[in-house]
Amino acid sequence: MTSGSVAGAASAHAELLNGRLHVLGPDHPRTLTTRHNLARWQEEAEQQGPEPIQLGADADGGQHDEP
Repeated sequence: MTSGSVAGAASAHAELLNGRLHVLGPDHPRTLTTRHNLARWQEEAEQQGPEPIQLGADADGGQHDEP
């Protein structure tokens, strides 16, 4: 997950929720908190729209010569 990535946070919470559902069950307080947090991050991701694509040196760490 990239620092500051809303979509990454939503994805991480989805993975966490799957694990908590399996281990703790659907009614456990931690599972319910994770479900709430996932909904919050999904809503935030929808409001922001798609993440911008980074071009140039930041995208792959290399330097690019411009013609």
